[in-house]
Amino acid sequence: MFNYATYLESKGPLDARSLNQRVWDGFVQALNDQAVHGAKLHASSDRTIRLVEVGGGIGAMFRRIAAAGLTCNLAYTLVDIEAVNIEHFRSNLEDWLVALGYKKAGGDPGRWQSPAGYALDISVVHEDIHAFIAQQEGSGGWDGLIAQAFLDLFDLDTFLSELLSLLGSAGVFYFPINFDGITSFLPPAEPSVDMLVESIYHQSMDDRSRQPALRGRSQSGRHLMQVLSGLPVHLLEIGSSDWVVFPRAGQYADKDQAFLAHMLRFVAGELEKSNAIDTDVALQWIANRQQQLHNNQLMLLVHQLDLLGQVR
Repeated sequence: MFNYATYLESKGPLDARSLNQRVWDGFVQALNDQAVHGAKLHASSDRTIRLVEVGGGIGAMFRRIAAAGLTCNLAYTLVDIEAVNIEHFRSNLEDWLVALGYKKAGGDPGRWQSPAGYALDISVVHEDIHAFIAQQEGSGGWDGLIAQAFLDLFDLDTFLSELLSLLGSAGVFYFPINFDGITSFLPPAEPSVDMLVESIYHQSMDDRSRQPALRGRSQSGRHLMQVLSGLPVHLLEIGSSDWVVFPRAGQYADKDQAFLAHMLRFVAGELEKSNAIDTDVALQWIANRQQQLHNNQLMLLVHQLDLLGQVR
């Protein structure tokens, strides 16, 4: 039975090494700048940055933030609709933070102190994103917003303004791992079949739902750039964050083999539902790719984009 948290665990190391370093560095700097600006504005040295991550999953991005060495107090909120993700986050939180040198700050399991002495307050919200946004009206807005590998689930033309309403004045948004139209399994099989499989897989993203607010996009990265250009925001950085998976010296790194197995299951599921490919052809393509995976030969290239910006 498919477990979404297990899938997220398998792709965690791949995401971590694929994130665009320049865009990430810009995000960390923007949060630290927010803290300095806010402290000056309020004549205070203990400015707390409010950061919300939507579709936060099992906490991979949170761990990266906790390890980043932010020079400010941080109030972090993770929002996710999957109960299994929330449970994974909560059950591993203490081990993650202790390993990073954090100390508990009182009896609240969500209150911690960083190795540099800054406060970290953590909240977890098990909620649908639309309901969460509706509940935040008039709350004052967050300083930072993260949505990783999340926005391809939505119709950006209608959803993006709604999402950005979470941010307060000059709030910063960080949108990493946005799929953008290339899913190539290598080495090549029959070129015409490879192209057909990729087309069916991408079309499934676009046809995920007839509801506009849930309709995915197989080119969400470039579409995100286009939609943001028409909104009252400043784009600060954009960079590629491609997944490149291959056996290093004949062996897969980290959890890459498990991740590739998940990817093949996803593709197989879409091929099984499609009338655009012969069943026997589809089964043979999957069988060949599974054999390549077993033999440590399968490779994968997926094109993605990371974006950083600030509301005006």
